[in-house]
Amino acid sequence: MSEDLKDPSCGLVVNGYELTPNKPLLYRIALYSADIVESILNSNPGIIELWLKKLQEEHSILKKRCDLDQDPSACFNLGFYEEFEKNLTNFENGGSLKISVTKKKFIWVRK
Repeated sequence: MSEDLKDPSCGLVVNGYELTPNKPLLYRIALYSADIVESILNSNPGIIELWLKKLQEEHSILKKRCDLDQDPSACFNLGFYEEFEKNLTNFENGGSLKISVTKKKFIWVRK
């Protein structure tokens, strides 16, 4: 099961101020259940770290597009990614990170 989560198509998306699973990851959560995926991610923090690294790269690209190209869409979405960076710092310092699966269901992961 953990190999399924290592699939490069799986990952997270910044959706407003929340982290949500992308479609391939959401499919696996539906297949295995959120509780099982949460347990696997907490046992294998390297998987979540890869996903977070991709989001950091997206943040860097967005920041460049906003600063250099003055892209209004990039500038608008930049605030959401900056909130993500704050949550990431908390996660890296031993805190929890919340992934919203549905409006009422969350996955909590710790490093």
